[in-house]
Amino acid sequence: MQKARTETVDHTISGLSSKRADILGEAQDLRTRIAEIKNDLDAIDRTLNVLGYTGDLDAMMPRQKRDVVFGKGELFRSGMDVLRTAQGPHTSRLRSRLLS
Repeated sequence: MQKARTETVDHTISGLSSKRADILGEAQDLRTRIAEIKNDLDAIDRTLNVLGYTGDLDAMMPRQKRDVVFGKGELFRSGMDVLRTAQGPHTSRLRSRLLS
Protein backbone atom coordinates (compact mmCIF):
# COMPACT_ATOMS: atom_id res chain seq x y z
CA MET A 1 0.00 0.00 0.00
CA GLN A 2 1.32 3.44 -0.96
CA LYS A 3 1.77 5.98 1.79
CA ALA A 4 -0.27 9.16 1.65
CA ARG A 5 1.61 12.34 0.72
CA THR A 6 0.17 14.24 3.66
CA GLU A 7 -0.72 13.22 7.14
CA THR A 8 -4.05 15.08 7.19
CA VAL A 9 -7.09 15.18 4.95
CA ASP A 10 -7.54 18.94 5.22
CA HIS A 11 -6.81 19.45 1.53
CA THR A 12 -9.38 16.79 0.55
CA ILE A 13 -12.00 18.27 2.86
CA SER A 14 -11.41 21.73 1.45
CA GLY A 15 -11.72 20.46 -2.14
CA LEU A 16 -14.89 18.50 -1.43
CA SER A 17 -16.44 21.46 0.41
CA SER A 18 -15.75 23.71 -2.59
CA LYS A 19 -17.22 21.16 -4.98
CA ARG A 20 -20.30 20.78 -2.78
CA ALA A 21 -20.83 24.55 -2.81
CA ASP A 22 -20.48 24.60 -6.61
CA ILE A 23 -23.05 21.82 -7.00
CA LEU A 24 -25.48 23.54 -4.61
CA GLY A 25 -25.13 26.75 -6.63
CA GLU A 26 -25.82 24.83 -9.84
CA ALA A 27 -28.90 23.22 -8.25
CA GLN A 28 -30.18 26.66 -7.24
CA ASP A 29 -29.64 27.94 -10.79
CA LEU A 30 -31.64 24.97 -12.12
CA ARG A 31 -34.48 25.63 -9.66
CA THR A 32 -34.53 29.27 -10.76
CA ARG A 33 -34.63 28.26 -14.44
CA ILE A 34 -37.45 25.77 -13.80
CA ALA A 35 -39.45 28.52 -12.09
CA GLU A 36 -38.89 30.80 -15.09
CA ILE A 37 -40.05 28.06 -17.47
CA LYS A 38 -43.20 27.46 -15.39
CA ASN A 39 -43.98 31.18 -15.49
CA ASP A 40 -43.47 31.22 -19.27
CA LEU A 41 -45.79 28.23 -19.69
CA ASP A 42 -48.44 29.87 -17.54
CA ALA A 43 -48.26 33.03 -19.67
CA ILE A 44 -48.56 31.00 -22.89
CA ASP A 45 -51.51 29.05 -21.46
CA ARG A 46 -53.29 32.28 -20.48
CA THR A 47 -52.69 33.71 -23.95
CA LEU A 48 -54.01 30.56 -25.64
CA ASN A 49 -57.14 30.70 -23.47
CA VAL A 50 -57.69 34.39 -24.30
CA LEU A 51 -57.37 33.56 -28.01
CA GLY A 52 -60.06 30.90 -27.65
CA TYR A 53 -58.06 27.68 -27.56
CA THR A 54 -60.31 24.94 -26.17
CA GLY A 55 -58.03 21.90 -26.28
CA ASP A 56 -56.50 20.12 -23.31
CA LEU A 57 -53.26 21.97 -22.58
CA ASP A 58 -52.11 19.35 -20.08
CA ALA A 59 -52.36 16.64 -22.74
CA MET A 60 -49.77 18.36 -24.93
CA MET A 61 -46.51 16.45 -24.81
CA PRO A 62 -43.14 18.04 -25.43
CA ARG A 63 -41.21 17.07 -28.51
CA GLN A 64 -38.86 14.30 -27.60
CA LYS A 65 -35.53 13.43 -29.07
CA ARG A 66 -35.89 10.37 -31.22
CA ASP A 67 -33.29 7.67 -31.65
CA VAL A 68 -32.20 7.50 -35.26
CA VAL A 69 -31.47 3.89 -36.18
CA PHE A 70 -31.23 4.23 -39.95
CA GLY A 71 -29.86 7.09 -42.01
CA LYS A 72 -32.07 8.93 -44.47
CA GLY A 73 -33.23 6.41 -47.10
CA GLU A 74 -31.01 3.64 -45.72
CA LEU A 75 -33.85 1.31 -44.73
CA PHE A 76 -35.63 1.85 -48.05
CA ARG A 77 -32.45 1.09 -50.03
CA SER A 78 -31.79 -2.01 -47.94
CA GLY A 79 -35.32 -3.30 -48.55
CA MET A 80 -35.06 -2.60 -52.26
CA ASP A 81 -31.73 -4.46 -52.43
CA VAL A 82 -33.34 -7.49 -50.79
CA LEU A 83 -36.24 -7.39 -53.24
CA ARG A 84 -33.91 -6.96 -56.25
CA THR A 85 -31.83 -10.02 -55.36
CA ALA A 86 -34.77 -12.17 -54.21
CA GLN A 87 -35.21 -15.59 -55.80
CA GLY A 88 -38.93 -15.61 -55.11
CA PRO A 89 -41.71 -13.71 -53.35
CA HIS A 90 -41.15 -12.34 -49.85
CA THR A 91 -43.48 -11.59 -46.99
CA SER A 92 -43.08 -9.14 -44.13
CA ARG A 93 -43.88 -11.85 -41.59
CA LEU A 94 -41.01 -12.99 -39.37
CA ARG A 95 -42.49 -16.48 -39.12
CA SER A 96 -42.08 -17.16 -42.83
CA ARG A 97 -38.48 -15.91 -42.73
CA LEU A 98 -37.70 -18.31 -39.92
CA LEU A 99 -39.22 -21.26 -41.76
CA SER A 100 -37.33 -20.68 -45.01
